[in-house]
Amino acid sequence: MLPPPRPSRPAASVHPDDAIRATDDDAAVCRLSAAQLGYLADPYASLVYKLPRLAGGNMRKAPLINVGTHHRTAALDAVVDSFLKAARGKVQVVSLGAGSDTRFWRLAERGAPVARYVEVDFPHLTAMKAQRIARNRTLTAALASSSDPPSSMVPPSKAYTVSHGGAALTAANYALVPLDLRTSSLDELLPLLDTSLPTLLLAECVFCYMEESDSRAVIKWFGSTFPRSAAVIYEMVGLNDAFGRVMHRNLAQRNLSLPGAVFESLQAQADRFMDARLGDGAFTWSGAKSLWDVRGDLPKAELARISKLEILDEIEELRLVLSHYCVAWASKGEGMEGVRM
Repeated sequence: MLPPPRPSRPAASVHPDDAIRATDDDAAVCRLSAAQLGYLADPYASLVYKLPRLAGGNMRKAPLINVGTHHRTAALDAVVDSFLKAARGKVQVVSLGAGSDTRFWRLAERGAPVARYVEVDFPHLTAMKAQRIARNRTLTAALASSSDPPSSMVPPSKAYTVSHGGAALTAANYALVPLDLRTSSLDELLPLLDTSLPTLLLAECVFCYMEESDSRAVIKWFGSTFPRSAAVIYEMVGLNDAFGRVMHRNLAQRNLSLPGAVFESLQAQADRFMDARLGDGAFTWSGAKSLWDVRGDLPKAELARISKLEILDEIEELRLVLSHYCVAWASKGEGMEGVRM
C-alpha cells in the first residue's frame, strides 16, 4: 500500500522482469500479515505462498498496510459477489497476474458456481504455484476431475494434469497458465474457456506495469470475446502529485517502473473500459472508487472490529495513501448492469 521502501542493497536482478515478478512476494506477505493479525480470513494464504527463509518468519506489516489490504480485499470481494449475483448461474473467472492469489480456493470453499477459473502469470511464478498445489491435499481437494463439483471420492492425483515443464496445471474447474501478456496472444486461453458463459476479468496491480496500449488491447480482447462479461481491476490512481513522485522514485530504485499508471482520476479509470478505441470490446457500464471511498462504505461494525486489532493514529496519512489506490469495474451484456461495488 505505501510507496515501496528504498532497497537495503543494490538490486541484483538477472532478468529485466525479475523486479515485476518480485511484486508477488510483496502482495503475498501483505496478505499473510493481514490474515495472521485477523484483518482477513484466508486459511489458504500460507499454503499457496511460503515465506522465504531469509525473512526469518517475520511477515508483520505496518498497521496502515494491513488496513489497506483489508479494504482492497473488501472492495474486490464486493465486485466479485455482485458479478456472481448478476450472472445467476455458472460463470468463469480469468485472473491475470494471479501470482499467489487464493481467490479460487475461497470461492470453491463457499460453493460458488465457477465452471472454470483460469490464472495467468509469468512461467516462473506459475511453476512455483503448481508445485505448491500438487504437494498440498487441501489445495488439490478443490480441483475437479470433471465438470461436476469436487468430490472426496476422486483421488486428488487424478484431478489434474501438469504440463509445460511443470509451469502449467489444468483441472476441469481450474487452470494455471504460464503466459506473458505483453508477448503472447490471449487466444491461447480460448481452449480453456466457454465464450457463452458470463466471464469475469480480474487484474490486481497488473495493468500499471504494462504500456497503456497493451492493457487496452487486453480489455478489447476480453470485451469482444465474451458477450456477457465483467472486469475488475486494482490500480494506482492520480500519481501526478508529490505522493506519486515519491512512489516512482522508490520504485525506480527497485528497477520498477509504472508505464501504465497514467490515469489521473477515478473517472479516467472507469472510462478506460468505455474507450471508443475498444470498438465492440467496449463495456456498457463502469465505475471506480478509491480505497478511501471504500473505507467510507464499510459497515461501522467492521471498521470498529479492525480498529481494535492495531493502533493506527495517522488517519491523514491513511487518507493520503488510500486515495491513491482504486478499484475500477465494468460490465456488459444481458443482466450484467448489476456488477458494481
